[in-house]
Amino acid sequence: MSESHADDESSIDGIDWSVTTWEGSRRAQLRRWCALTLRERFSALEEMTQLAARFSEMRERAQTK
Repeated sequence: MSESHADDESSIDGIDWSVTTWEGSRRAQLRRWCALTLRERFSALEEMTQLAARFSEMRERAQTK
């Protein structure tokens, strides 16, 4: 089935079923990431780094209890 035809069918019920699979979800994530500006990408990376550090701190605190 062509992609444009699939888009027509998925919009009938308001749900984009093409992103409900693992591969479809990953493609959607990559499209959103590629749409970001360089500044937005760096900002997102900084936020992810801070979140990873926070999770690490929480894990260390939980192990010391």
